[in-house]
Amino acid sequence: PVATTSAVTNTAPTPAASPAATPSNTSSTSSWPVTYQVTLSLELPPAPPTAKRPERPFVAIWVEDAGGKPIRTISVWGIKPRYLAELSNWWRFARDQAQLISNTTRATRPAGKYQVTWDGLDDEGKPAARGTYTVVLEVAREFGSHETHRGTIECGGLSAQGTIPGATEFLECPITYGPPST
Repeated sequence: PVATTSAVTNTAPTPAASPAATPSNTSSTSSWPVTYQVTLSLELPPAPPTAKRPERPFVAIWVEDAGGKPIRTISVWGIKPRYLAELSNWWRFARDQAQLISNTTRATRPAGKYQVTWDGLDDEGKPAARGTYTVVLEVAREFGSHETHRGTIECGGLSAQGTIPGATEFLECPITYGPPST
């Protein structure tokens, strides 16, 4: 089985990556730089006070290549199989992949700030090529809204930044590409 190497931490947002050039530490110009990662900073606000029954939201985060093909599910927050289908866009391509579901699903999380990272590997554990990728964030809340938003990031030899616009269930999400910040 392929182990997931994405990470989720509940922390304050990291500062934006510097737009200055950062050299790659790999010899191939088409390979993902070994120490680079994509980091999505996600903030889930508390449920609105008018919410009928404020439940924790279900969340799916995945990466698509330039052609729109999902190449990596980074994380899914929701472990009860009957509710995974509520993440309908993610479920469309993941429903028949038991190993993927087992490797990426975790418990839902309360309101707060989180960081999710992608190490540049696809769902089969192979390195992604340099290029333009789309980070997709889908959030569904029982008795609440269902939203899917995207942010594009250029993953080349230099650090880069992108954004997923905010919505009802999450605030604006900065995306950074480059070496891990310390």
